[in-house]
Amino acid sequence: IPFYRLKEAMRDIPALQTAPVTTLHPKDVWSCLRLKLWDEVERRMLTWREAREAMRARALA
Repeated sequence: IPFYRLKEAMRDIPALQTAPVTTLHPKDVWSCLRLKLWDEVERRMLTWREAREAMRARALA
């Protein structure tokens, strides 16, 4: 949703009208900064180290 249409989307999409509040603690934010790559197979963010290990494991399989 483009930011300039956010108010309109919040008004018109029922699911967004009761969206729960989320909070991030500083520890959570710091952990997220280490995640750099999206793994299409596992469908999650990986660190560079995890990505290298996954590529090696897949090459051997």
